[in-house]
Amino acid sequence: MRGNQLQGVFTTSTGCKFKYGPWKSESSYGLIVPLEGMINQHAVLEVSKFMMELEYSEIFTSPLTPEEKSQFIEFGYMVEETLILMKRSFDIPLQTKDRKKLSTHKFRKKDLSEILKVDHASFDTFWRFDENAFLNAKKATPYVRIRVIRKNNQIAGYAITGAGVKEGFIQRLAIFPDHQNCGFGTLLLNDGLDWLHRKGVSNVWVNTQPTNQVAINLYKKTKFEISKDELSVLRFSSGMQM
Repeated sequence: MRGNQLQGVFTTSTGCKFKYGPWKSESSYGLIVPLEGMINQHAVLEVSKFMMELEYSEIFTSPLTPEEKSQFIEFGYMVEETLILMKRSFDIPLQTKDRKKLSTHKFRKKDLSEILKVDHASFDTFWRFDENAFLNAKKATPYVRIRVIRKNNQIAGYAITGAGVKEGFIQRLAIFPDHQNCGFGTLLLNDGLDWLHRKGVSNVWVNTQPTNQVAINLYKKTKFEISKDELSVLRFSSGMQM
């Protein structure tokens, strides 16, 4: 039944909107992302039935807040992964002293295969980007900045930074393992923060795995603080009872 309905925006009878599409390039797995409206049991039921009618055997959610999560859990979704949520306010001035004098470069389409190699070397299997996930991250916010850093004519790391009207997001930051602890992560993060500051956003958000202490330390160093609320990625299987 998928046809041209492979991805788009689904609106429930109560007005709740979800972006939907394939999870990465695995076409049998679907992804739903809450966009707006009050999420309740009716909304979860309708979007879940819709995804099953599109013949997705598994449904994953984007990272959900505790309030959003509760409605999905009550319906029967299971926690697949948890993430730490961190926030930085621009009430705290950016640190500009003692920065390394290295340059970042614009993303070019021909860089994508090399970027994905960096991504796959940097993250566990569940969190790795494929081309579809990369493009979804690129389109997730009204404004986006993608920068790479090169070492010996090869991409050593990259970052995707997104901006809305008032909020900014570090959507992805990955450094090839051989080039970690060289300051490249700090360089890319500062580049994104500088851009978000010019965009005039108030706060910057980032999430990361609780076990990724290297990333947590990097964000703390640039004045991010850990939120009391964790985020959760949930999963629903076609074999589960609706």
